[in-house]
Amino acid sequence: MLLKHPSASWRLTYEDGAANGPALLESQGAPLFHDMHCRLDAVADHGLPSTASHVRKGGCAVFRSTELFRHPAPVEVAQTQRLSANLLRLTYDISWKDANTPLKEGLEVGSLRLDGAWEKYLALSTPGEAQAAPAWKPLPRTPEEAPLVLSPIPVVLLLEDQKGRRLEYGLGDDLWRWQKGLNGEFLHGTGRLVLSRDAQGLLLRRYVTFCDPQEEERLAARKQEEDPRFRASVDEEGNPIPAKAVPVSCPEKRAYRFHSYLAWSEPLLAGAPPLPSPPLELSCTPQGIQGLRELAPASPLCLSLDLAGLPIPPHGRRNGEAGAPPCWESRPFQSLFRRCLRQLASLAPAGTLVLKGATPGWCSLPTHLARSGAPLPHWDLPALLECLVWARQALPEEWTIRVLPGAGVWALLPSLSALGAPSGFRNAPEEK
Repeated sequence: MLLKHPSASWRLTYEDGAANGPALLESQGAPLFHDMHCRLDAVADHGLPSTASHVRKGGCAVFRSTELFRHPAPVEVAQTQRLSANLLRLTYDISWKDANTPLKEGLEVGSLRLDGAWEKYLALSTPGEAQAAPAWKPLPRTPEEAPLVLSPIPVVLLLEDQKGRRLEYGLGDDLWRWQKGLNGEFLHGTGRLVLSRDAQGLLLRRYVTFCDPQEEERLAARKQEEDPRFRASVDEEGNPIPAKAVPVSCPEKRAYRFHSYLAWSEPLLAGAPPLPSPPLELSCTPQGIQGLRELAPASPLCLSLDLAGLPIPPHGRRNGEAGAPPCWESRPFQSLFRRCLRQLASLAPAGTLVLKGATPGWCSLPTHLARSGAPLPHWDLPALLECLVWARQALPEEWTIRVLPGAGVWALLPSLSALGAPSGFRNAPEEK
């Protein structure tokens, strides 16, 4: 299946019936990457038993698939990919069906091969790195060079090729899941990105969990000595009970979920036309935009909304701090943001909306992710992207959304370069 954006340069190809993909992304007239796949130990997901479907929903082209690894017990991998503008949002659901099935090497999701001459990368994992000057570093240039290993997986990996094209690979809001991977009592792996050169170009392998067999054997031997559950003993009648073997490199039998995203530079979507008139600053209360009746006669309608200044209570802000920017993951912020957009959608069939303060950041309040208890690390760029995809679908097609760019590292990210651009897969109103 071939997917194209009506006003952008990229073309995305999926192989018919395949559970993996995309098979190819072309952008600005040349291939960008190909063969996006999953791998369990030595087995890649090419030709596995699978189901796949393509639909449109919520202003996105949606690809869903399920595939089954036989390893030696079945391991199911389901994925959902949501495509809009220059953004591909990814969800992987892993069903580990047998607690006695060991991991020999690792589980990869979203590994791919990059086409072209890729020269440098930028890795971002902490708020401090986001505030510092961008620190580009060279990528391996020849097969003889040692692979580049990034562990743990950075929150954002930004790659740039000789032509200045950029590919951004980021984690979802579930940073704690990526930190843990498939680890449990009997598995102690690490997540990592490995970039290496071979005869075919640059290979990016993304391990949810990478397993070191020698280290796992050593930890199992120590557990055998220290944990009474695995020592030899006797029963009440004095009969010997032999020692139980410690499971080695075995994930827990349960479901795992991991979110991430891909974005690529797309100049045809990043440009913005001049504003039709100086924007009118909107004023908001917790109930929404004030003075809508006075706005309706204005033509052309050009409005500005300061997202950082929305009246959000402290529990809707980053780390629960009064005066801090809102966390895009929080229900108070999302509810007010969506209420304001719905008001504008019913106000006029066309207009221009300028959004200020759309800058991502880190947070630790677990309630933003519908959890309680200890602090839960997350970042809100994925929620920012989701909200802007929703906004583009919620406002009439004749509305233009302009998002003022951030500074520093944020100005380099393709994911933030085309916020509010047409998705390319807009649903009719009855299909929302």
